[in-house]
Amino acid sequence: MTDGGRAPAGPVARDGVKSPEGRAGPVRRKRRPGAAAATVAASLVLALAVAEVALRAAGFGYELRAVVVDATAPDPETFYEFFALDRRLAWVPKDYHGKLDEARGDRPDVVFTGDSCTHFGTYPEMLARGIAERTGREPRTLNLGVAGWSSHQGMRQVEKDLPPLRPKVITVYFGWNDHWLSIGIEDDAVARVNESPLFHFRKLKLGQLLIRAVVSFRSEDPRPRRVPEEKFRENLERIVAAAREMGAVPVLLTAPSCPPRGVIPPEVLGRWIEDESQREPLHRRYADIVREVAAERDALLCDLAARFDRFPPGVRNAYFLNDGVHLNETGNREIARLLFDCFRGAGLLRTLGE
Repeated sequence: MTDGGRAPAGPVARDGVKSPEGRAGPVRRKRRPGAAAATVAASLVLALAVAEVALRAAGFGYELRAVVVDATAPDPETFYEFFALDRRLAWVPKDYHGKLDEARGDRPDVVFTGDSCTHFGTYPEMLARGIAERTGREPRTLNLGVAGWSSHQGMRQVEKDLPPLRPKVITVYFGWNDHWLSIGIEDDAVARVNESPLFHFRKLKLGQLLIRAVVSFRSEDPRPRRVPEEKFRENLERIVAAAREMGAVPVLLTAPSCPPRGVIPPEVLGRWIEDESQREPLHRRYADIVREVAAERDALLCDLAARFDRFPPGVRNAYFLNDGVHLNETGNREIARLLFDCFRGAGLLRTLGE
């Protein structure tokens, strides 16, 4: 005992804190969690930046629109000149939303929906003139066909974009792009990817790499049809229901066809369909679905395909371009004539003449 009987205090560290063993030692300061997280985040950002640079240097690129639906999408080289990516509809003409805004102020009588056969077709204008000659009033028409679209985009268009326009009649001309081959995933899966957060990273090479991985993971069939038969049927049923809900008369059209003239380029044959001999039977099955939906849903059917099939081969050939899909001016005039007969038979001329 020292110092008046008190026990020695023992070794004391320089900062006044005893070590667990009673020996003096340095104090270990705890690292702040925020600093550790910042270090990890900085390392991750650096790694991602290096990966992004490496992908760009390697020339990597993957655009969902161009790769998955390039078979019938507008030419990728000129795409951005005339079209814009659209998260909901895959792509739209650059004037698409402007046309919708303008149409809201002047209710159209007839809206024509469809793919490139409608987009670049002249039958809507010819039909309007024919109705004007008969009724004395030219109906207000709006051509909303879009090149490369399938019934999937058409269904979304009718459900979301057309109700504010309140048209009296909606014509529906799909069936080609639906049965072409995709390259990865079906059209509805493309929409799900576009509507996911991945869409915001599509301009980054890392984002494109991740989208490609998602497409590969979801692809049970590496070459599915863009819209399988049952989904084609469902899309048409939804279009009919949406049209009626907005007070419009839905008019389903079967897409006429003709055997293509000349040799089909290998790059087209491999992208659109595996075997050219399958084209006509496959197209006819999709036309049959249009007929079945019209019968089951009691919708007006203008069976253009059946009417064109009645023409002798030489006459029918004269209506089409070389691809046997798109119609020339003579073919468009014939479609307008057939639609006029269809409208008149259903009593729509009175409706449009009011």
